[in-house]
Amino acid sequence: SNRSGAYASMERYEDALADAEKVISLAPAWPKGYSRKVAALRFLGRTDAALAAAKAGLAAVAESDRPAIQTLVDEIEVAAAQAAAQAANPIAKLFGDDVWAKLGMNPQTSPLLAQPDFCQMIRNVQANPSLMNMYMQDPRFQAALGALLGINFNAPQPGGARDGAAPMETDAPDLEEINPSAPKPQPKAAPKKAAEPEPEP
Repeated sequence: SNRSGAYASMERYEDALADAEKVISLAPAWPKGYSRKVAALRFLGRTDAALAAAKAGLAAVAESDRPAIQTLVDEIEVAAAQAAAQAANPIAKLFGDDVWAKLGMNPQTSPLLAQPDFCQMIRNVQANPSLMNMYMQDPRFQAALGALLGINFNAPQPGGARDGAAPMETDAPDLEEINPSAPKPQPKAAPKKAAEPEPEP
């Protein structure tokens, strides 16, 4: 069992699987063999086989050891459901296990990781991608989605005015062109100079 775990830590997953299967053959009721086998199969991406191994362990181990194996079954079923949801929704693939690293590297979303409700929102989407529609009204989720897509939703659109930019000049028609009969504005008269005082004799 320990050697199986050591192989897994060295990413020798086929060897880890072989050792775990040997443990199960020698001690069919020992839960450690099943947990090692499940771990190796999951590392190899063989989710269905991992679920089958966990269920086999659930039936073989003693009553007192079943809760730990049941936890493995539940984890695999949740992971399988997430994978199916991501396959059905391409955007959901953005919220994989590397989502935290991507958000942490983005200067706009990195500070949000300190907010527990934001992190819970991301976890909820990981577990159920259909919740994205509900969270799209939250500017923080919009920022996160933009960071994952490589899009800045707050950036000005092409042709739009930018903050601080000078207004564009337009060829607006004169008042005469709109209404020729309109009275023309009269130029203001120059202010009269005050009378200079006469010189004293």
